[in-house]
Amino acid sequence: KLAPVSKAAQNFLGGAVQSAIDFQDAFADVRKTVDETSTTTYDDLSNGLRNLAKEVPVTADELSHIAGLAGQMGVKADDIVTFTEAMVKFGDSTNITAEEATQDIAQIYNVIGKGGDFSSLNSLLSTIVDLGNNTATTEKDIVEMYRNIAAGASRVGMNEQQMAALAATLSSLGLDKGGASAISKVMTNIDKAVDGNTKMLTEWANVAGMSAEEFSQLWNTDASSGLLTVVQGIARMNEEGISMNNTLEDLGVKEIRQVDTLSRLTNANEEYAKNIGLANKAYDESTALNEEAAKRY
Repeated sequence: KLAPVSKAAQNFLGGAVQSAIDFQDAFADVRKTVDETSTTTYDDLSNGLRNLAKEVPVTADELSHIAGLAGQMGVKADDIVTFTEAMVKFGDSTNITAEEATQDIAQIYNVIGKGGDFSSLNSLLSTIVDLGNNTATTEKDIVEMYRNIAAGASRVGMNEQQMAALAATLSSLGLDKGGASAISKVMTNIDKAVDGNTKMLTEWANVAGMSAEEFSQLWNTDASSGLLTVVQGIARMNEEGISMNNTLEDLGVKEIRQVDTLSRLTNANEEYAKNIGLANKAYDESTALNEEAAKRY
């Protein structure tokens, strides 16, 4: 009479043991890539991932693999669990996988000089989610474009949400890595003109409808608005009958890819302005990621 009960208990215990073995095998990825700190031990990480598995529709084993990848990308033990949770929510809410997001977002933070500082992670991911919901592109494409423009955009002083707005606009225009390289060169050329107070500074300022001093001040304090002012100026001149090609040539923009990229951005200057506003609002509110994840869950 006890045989069925015994068999059930045997199966249950066998499954529990196998589950524990699977988790420890997956958690080995964390041990290999993450070092304990004075405030976070491996036991803390193990318990944190197990508890997280009760809140999101991902097994503890899968969470351990993502956490291990995060450690490989330079995320420290103190941030592993919160970073993993954000990547899972981002992956569940968008068309990018948690594994892809882990690599790309960690690389972006390294490129913009914030490697190891993920205090603004939820704000950045919320910005990307909101832009993905309100522009003609996807979160995966925004992240890819973001990663490609991050070096050039951060070098001229753009912040995280401004880079997200530019990335969303460029990817919605069908541009790829080549377009990212082209706009980065354009921004670098403007930056050099401003820093060197060269003759080209006057050209850029004229297009923006400003004096050289005014444009320099704007660019040095808000490069995103500076770039927007330039493309708005080119669009205005084009409407007045001044050839866009001639304007770009006067600005020293002659490479075919640069001409194409800046022309597309000029034609989409209203969209770019709108995206900057969307990005600033989403970044400040920092709610879009959790709201989107809650709908999925």
